[in-house]
Amino acid sequence: MIGFNIYIDGLPSIFTGVDCTPTGTSGETAGLFECKAPLPPMTVGGHSLELTSFFQDSPTVESAKAGPLLVTVVGATTMTRQQPGQAAAPVATPSGRRASAGEAAAGIDARAWPPAAVRLADGLDRPADLAFTPDGRLWIAERSGRVRVLQDGAVLVEPALTLAAPAGGGGAIVALAVDPQFARSHFIFAIYTARSRQPGIGGAVGPRSGPLTFTLARFREAANTLADRIVILDDVPASLDARAALRFGPDGKLYAAFDNGGDDQLIEDLASFNGKILRLNPDGTTPDDAARKSPVFMSGMTSPRGLAWHWRSGQMWAADERRVGAVPWDNAPAALAILQDDLFVGSDVGLRRGRIDEQHPSRLTRTADVLRNLPVHAVAAGPDGALYFATDGALGRLQE
Repeated sequence: MIGFNIYIDGLPSIFTGVDCTPTGTSGETAGLFECKAPLPPMTVGGHSLELTSFFQDSPTVESAKAGPLLVTVVGATTMTRQQPGQAAAPVATPSGRRASAGEAAAGIDARAWPPAAVRLADGLDRPADLAFTPDGRLWIAERSGRVRVLQDGAVLVEPALTLAAPAGGGGAIVALAVDPQFARSHFIFAIYTARSRQPGIGGAVGPRSGPLTFTLARFREAANTLADRIVILDDVPASLDARAALRFGPDGKLYAAFDNGGDDQLIEDLASFNGKILRLNPDGTTPDDAARKSPVFMSGMTSPRGLAWHWRSGQMWAADERRVGAVPWDNAPAALAILQDDLFVGSDVGLRRGRIDEQHPSRLTRTADVLRNLPVHAVAAGPDGALYFATDGALGRLQE
């Protein structure tokens, strides 16, 4: 069976919904197919699209890229008749707020923003994770390889960190975690993807020519920038749709979860960190109380989407591609956060809230939709007691 990857601005993801039909059975058209598929959601603006194919039983070996195809995504607009010399009427949001000049220039329809949420910022590039520092700053990991900072209600112009995109694409920051001792250490941890130095397709060897891998690194914050990188782990294989999670637990240890690297056999491989949650000291060493003196805390993950703790009970919740904890989930989770006794799960179809059972904190007593028809790719509990979330290009706060 053949699968397809679509590279959007150099970042790969599996191209789903592809329908191929033969174009002919003889002559020059024999063995040729016409394939069609809807494009995945993209932020407003220009994008470069490239395609590759692969055998599904060997997903790490891709064909050469086809493209690039340059496209420009524009927001939906509504045309109104305007008299000569008359100024255009502002667009009103459901709350009565007028669309900002930035929203209008970006083609963003502010009316589509749900009334249950407050829009805080636009212009983000596929946020993958959110993390607060104790001083109230919100750190935003983008799959483009940048970390942005929301401070005093505005996203700073200069990124705190920008990682160079590796050759062949795939570079992305997928998870962030703030040191519980941040006020003293100023440490922020990140998991990002990069090309390995191991031989890549065709046997090529170079600084960033090998297969896609995860790196876990520690950075020191100073004046809204991240520097002094210390690599804790690297060369952990990553799947083409790279997924990882990173959080500090109530025990002060760093928990890092990595996907199966595109190979389910790695989940059961005791020598591999893929498909597992690691429990580490902040310096990357194995805790003295670790079972079997191994950093592996739990295995059986295919595509981790988030880690969170119910602090009252100490129960850890981990989201995978089809479950949250032990609870089956209809839509693939994209993010996970816990606020008080409520568990929030973001997905491509919205944001859902579940109430954690007081008697059995590994269960949910009920669930309900909070936001619908709005892709939510990252969530975080704020120090102000509110839930913050990110869509493909915007940041919001849940308004109770």
